[in-house]
Amino acid sequence: MRKAGRREKRRIAAYVAFYYNHPFAPLVIGALSRAPEVLDVETAFTKRQLAAGALMLQAAQRDGIVPDPINPHLTIALMIGGVRQALIGALTSKQRPNPGKLTDEIWTFMAGALRLAHGSGAETAAVNVQQPLGKYRQR
Repeated sequence: MRKAGRREKRRIAAYVAFYYNHPFAPLVIGALSRAPEVLDVETAFTKRQLAAGALMLQAAQRDGIVPDPINPHLTIALMIGGVRQALIGALTSKQRPNPGKLTDEIWTFMAGALRLAHGSGAETAAVNVQQPLGKYRQR
């Protein structure tokens, strides 16, 4: 797996770990997600994610990692929405999926959305999603 692929998969693992380990995550992502206070914070966070993600995809296109025909703004919106829905499903299910398996499935989805070629990091690699939260900080 290329360095960028490993880094992005670790980022996904950190995101999954954060939501799996935070005691209020099921409430915030589920029942409280439409409360005005939560919605305001979520909207601001999503705007930052969309802007930063589009810039990252544009850089990956310049570096030849992501193909040019992909629209960075649309693709990052689809990816963020897909990951969010996957987390809602996982956190609100009666039995949560294994976090490593969830990370693998999200990464496979992301690699497909980005149309990454074989050897570009789309392969499954072990990532420890049980790391303490301090190791992976949200930005």
